[in-house]
Amino acid sequence: MPSRIMDDVESDEERLAIDRVRRYPTKFAYLSRLLTGVGGFLIGYDAGVISGAMLIIKEEFTLTYVWQTMLISCTVLLAACSALMASFLSDRFGRRPVILCASFLFCLASLLESWATSISVLLSGRILIGVSFGLTSATSLIYFSELSPEIPRKNLLPISLVIVSGGQLTGSVIDGICGLFDSYTWRIMLGLGCIPSVAQLIGFIFMPESPLWLTIQGRYEDAKSGLYKLRGINADIDEEFDLLKLAAEERIRNRPKGSTRWMKNDMLWQPAFRRTLLVGCGLHAIVQFTGGINLLYYGGTVIQMTGLNGKATIIWLTAVTNVIGLLGSFVGLCLTDRLGRRPLMLLSLFGVLMSLVVLAVSFQLGAVNSPLVTYRNEPLSTGSSSSSGTGGPSVSEICRSQINCEACIEQRQCGFCYVSNELESVSQASCTDAAEEDFTHAAKGRCYNVTTAARNNLFWSFDACPTSYTWVPLYGLMLYLMFFAAGVAPGSWVASHEIYSPTCRDTGIIAAVAATWFSAFITTSTFLYLVQAIFKFGIFWLYASVAVLGLFFIYFAVPETKGRKAEEVEGLFAMPFAQAANAVLPLEKPVQFVRIRGLNRDGQQDSVESDDSD
Repeated sequence: MPSRIMDDVESDEERLAIDRVRRYPTKFAYLSRLLTGVGGFLIGYDAGVISGAMLIIKEEFTLTYVWQTMLISCTVLLAACSALMASFLSDRFGRRPVILCASFLFCLASLLESWATSISVLLSGRILIGVSFGLTSATSLIYFSELSPEIPRKNLLPISLVIVSGGQLTGSVIDGICGLFDSYTWRIMLGLGCIPSVAQLIGFIFMPESPLWLTIQGRYEDAKSGLYKLRGINADIDEEFDLLKLAAEERIRNRPKGSTRWMKNDMLWQPAFRRTLLVGCGLHAIVQFTGGINLLYYGGTVIQMTGLNGKATIIWLTAVTNVIGLLGSFVGLCLTDRLGRRPLMLLSLFGVLMSLVVLAVSFQLGAVNSPLVTYRNEPLSTGSSSSSGTGGPSVSEICRSQINCEACIEQRQCGFCYVSNELESVSQASCTDAAEEDFTHAAKGRCYNVTTAARNNLFWSFDACPTSYTWVPLYGLMLYLMFFAAGVAPGSWVASHEIYSPTCRDTGIIAAVAATWFSAFITTSTFLYLVQAIFKFGIFWLYASVAVLGLFFIYFAVPETKGRKAEEVEGLFAMPFAQAANAVLPLEKPVQFVRIRGLNRDGQQDSVESDDSD
């Protein structure tokens, strides 16, 4: 919120009022924190669940890369659009109704996904989940901070990321348990998300509305009633209520009037605000364009790209990588204030860069040393026709002409059939055409029936190649998630909160949320396409290039905000970027006092001595 009273507690009176808040917690205060955290948990849970469930769903519905991309990116796109709407909705109708609506939509979407009989129904569920995420991400943090002013909002941001990581780990563990049974268990994976959303929905029915929002609306008695619920029926809420009235008056005074609800007309004409907006949005764009969102939503697919067989193994390895991400979130929670925002982000992004190099090199080594085609006795498919429909070579002939696995799977209608023994060596490998409407098995030959083939140590792959470098990209993935969660993820949110002045903070946070989701949409919607266009190693070299640019951006454009007041940070962005990034405290020029002789109020001659005269 734009009020310094709630975000930048500096006066003794404000500290005294907040101390009283600490002394009078009630079950509603604790329950509000728990239920608000469920929103972040659901965001992480969905990412963890869909990452593993997609391995099963794409085979059951025979999904092409286009459909896989749509199922992921539509959620992110709708989250971006609804996040922009959430600010208006929460100001117009209140924080509580918006969160209730988000909980209901997530529950409805989970049930819709679990009962999906077609890909269009599943897509509808993913769209509703995106709307729910946008409403939750933009409203829950505001509601939490307004109900718990004793916890600064900048400290809530790393905690929120830990909750998201915890939800992601929970989702991947449920994936692993369900993956041990029938293939239809993906419906259970997605449907279980209804349980925490129903708990949040029921809980928020009994939660009070934000007292600050009620005060802004002039509903003073309702605001006091909410404060009594949160602080206790015998609590002295008078001073806190006076602070709320001051905060409400300041918010109303700073409310934008003009072209948009969330931005004043003259904001973009201020050079300092434009620099701040560029830095805030740029940080979040860098976080997404280095591929972090893809390793969350496509984590299982990336592990499958390493050449591992067995969906259960891949899903459990996804859970292991999410454990690393959760540990990294705790590291970030501890180091954000100790090291400072800028040094932590620089160290973290450098670690991300090194991890991306490991991933790119390992995938490139796997491509260079791709297993050769050594078995050419596969029968031609009788129904195979020309790939171009103009009388050229048939699909079977095209597949049989490939010399190794990488060349084979580049042909979208071909797959790699091979024998793998206990030593994981590949032999009797062939490239043959996949079934026309089901790429999960060959059209004919040894890998036509994958169940029978597995008994003879025969394996079929149409989107990844077996390699002896399988474990190297896994280590790179784990390092990436550790560095990503420990620095750039929490640091970007804390820094984007601190760089804005109190009167522009809401505008900045809305812009940050929008930049995050729209950048995530671009990244998720292009991932599988780029894997085909520039290969697996190429996309990680691309993300590494973005990380290099990000290091220069943070070093030259992002100042350190730790320990600086809002006025000092605002002064930093009045400077050119290079000067602001390397500015040190104190920013104010020293004031020198001199002796002044004159008349006092009584007409008597008096003098004021400087401090240096002592």
